[in-house]
Amino acid sequence: MRCLHLFISLLLSTTVFGQSQRSPDSILNAKLNTVNIRIKELEKEIETERNINDKTFNSISTQISAASLTLTIMGIAFTVIAIIVGVYVTYVERKIIKIGEENKGLLNKNERIKKDVEDLNRLIQGDIQGLYEKLKRQETIDLIDRLNKVPKDVSNISTLLLSRELHTEDFDKLRKAYQKLNNVGSSYKDDYKLLFFQHFLTLTLKDEDLKKEILDYIPTAIRCSFENDILKSTHDFIVAVIDKGLNNFKNEINKYFVGLSSSEHKNYPAVYVTLFDSLKTRQNRFDFLNLIDSTNESRVAKIAFGKLLKEYLEVQPTQTESLAIQNIDELEAQLTQDEEDAKRKAEEERLKQEEAKKQREERLRQQKEGNA
Repeated sequence: MRCLHLFISLLLSTTVFGQSQRSPDSILNAKLNTVNIRIKELEKEIETERNINDKTFNSISTQISAASLTLTIMGIAFTVIAIIVGVYVTYVERKIIKIGEENKGLLNKNERIKKDVEDLNRLIQGDIQGLYEKLKRQETIDLIDRLNKVPKDVSNISTLLLSRELHTEDFDKLRKAYQKLNNVGSSYKDDYKLLFFQHFLTLTLKDEDLKKEILDYIPTAIRCSFENDILKSTHDFIVAVIDKGLNNFKNEINKYFVGLSSSEHKNYPAVYVTLFDSLKTRQNRFDFLNLIDSTNESRVAKIAFGKLLKEYLEVQPTQTESLAIQNIDELEAQLTQDEEDAKRKAEEERLKQEEAKKQREERLRQQKEGNA
């Protein structure tokens, strides 16, 4: 367009300058025709350029659209690939973490095994007794687990368990095995009761169900106990009694003293010293003594405990304590009298038997003489 304006201006200036030589109309027409022709040529050129530009723009637009579509497709493809790669990386990462944890667990396990082997080697080399105790303890655990599977097997296992040291954690297992017996014969239950008495008397007496079950068995359990067993059970008995309250155990206390009085431990001083020490206070000792019935079945052990209590009195007894001591003196006098009466009756019975024997021998002698 700028070229067109310049061309028109040039023609006009030429026309003005040449007006003196040609006629105005002919010159003007000639110039106009020339200008028109040139204008048409320029318009064709412009149109051609416009077409070229349009085609160029269309081509560029098509290329841009194609590029945009390609970029979009590539973007989607990259996104999908990125997601897949991310999932795979996550999977691989978790697998690696899992493998690492498993390896760590295996390493810890191997270290524990190594430590156990080293400990076992040290036990074998330097502490064979410790090794024996560990093996014995494991066997004890296996025996108790066996009872939970076959409760009646206590008839075969109880002797082994009675001779071993059981731990507190064994009580629940033993209790569960006992409860599985239900209405099974009493002989199996008695085996369990003896185990409870010798190993877990404190826990047994604190369990209301087992406390009722073991009550009548206490005298028998005492008679079945060795000296070390009766000392431990006596201490455990008093621990439960003090913890739950003396007055809540009157029946159990009397059963215990009936058992002591009828057992070989009735004259075993250490039993009564254990009772005395375990009760701890003066008040507990006299309260305990007063809960024991003054019956023939329990008086031997009651007298022995009362005499020990009298021996260790440090101050003048109170009126209540004096009555308790007086009761002991009366029981002892009665016991002495009964023993003397028993001896006298035994002597009389012996004399009667000797007299009867003499009479039989005399009759036999006379029969022999008569036959002769």
